[in-house]
Amino acid sequence: MPTPTVTVVFPVYNVPAETLRLSIESLFGQTYTDFEIIVVDDSSLEETKASLDRYVEQDRRVRILRPLSSRGLAAALNFGIAEARGKYIARADADDIQEPDRLLLQVAFLEANPSIGVVGSAIMKIDSSGQPSGHRTYPLSHERIRWVSCINSPVCHPAVTVRKDVLTRYGVYDPSFERAEDYELWLRLIGAGVRFANLEEPLVRLRLASSEKRERDHWRFNLRAKLRYFSFDHMIVRIFGITLVGAYFLAPAFLRRAFYHLYNRS
Repeated sequence: MPTPTVTVVFPVYNVPAETLRLSIESLFGQTYTDFEIIVVDDSSLEETKASLDRYVEQDRRVRILRPLSSRGLAAALNFGIAEARGKYIARADADDIQEPDRLLLQVAFLEANPSIGVVGSAIMKIDSSGQPSGHRTYPLSHERIRWVSCINSPVCHPAVTVRKDVLTRYGVYDPSFERAEDYELWLRLIGAGVRFANLEEPLVRLRLASSEKRERDHWRFNLRAKLRYFSFDHMIVRIFGITLVGAYFLAPAFLRRAFYHLYNRS
């Protein structure tokens, strides 16, 4: 089989069959076709495993990796990246839906802009039943992305495509940053001089499936990443970002709940 240009790393953990079908078929329906899908399956549900095995029979671009033990999202992604053959690594989650031109537009952008190492996009948010529930935009230019990264993640993790040689040079995900493994990676890459961009078009329909406890864990690791990569560059904004997360943890529970719901509506 020829070497593909793109490897889609697709972690799966006990996703319902219909949700998985919609997600993986949105990849099969891409207008850009020179890709492979590496499924990293940590599922314990036989239904999910059986569905995945059928997709391998349906499309020879699908490969399934099943780790001996589940060690979390970051480890699953690293496992998939280590087996990737593509020039570009595209992230995709098993409960999200990809717009048909997602890979086409991101690959074209990276081919036209060799100085950019990571490209994301805006997203459309959907609820558990797949109905639209808003959208979220991200800064477009590297300069603005660098500024926003002092406060929060400047790209949507399940909507990014990354040059594989960037990950080879600067490292993959740090599994010790559970719930914020992407933010740690972005801060590390930005600090190393890797340039980022976002496309204005919403290229992924992101299914909201968070919880307040999960959100609290996210912000705890978010703060840890901020402290690890603190620098005097944009120092005032960095201090503001640290203060904001610190205030979240010190706030009464009802204020944290209000912040959680406001953040997910934004």
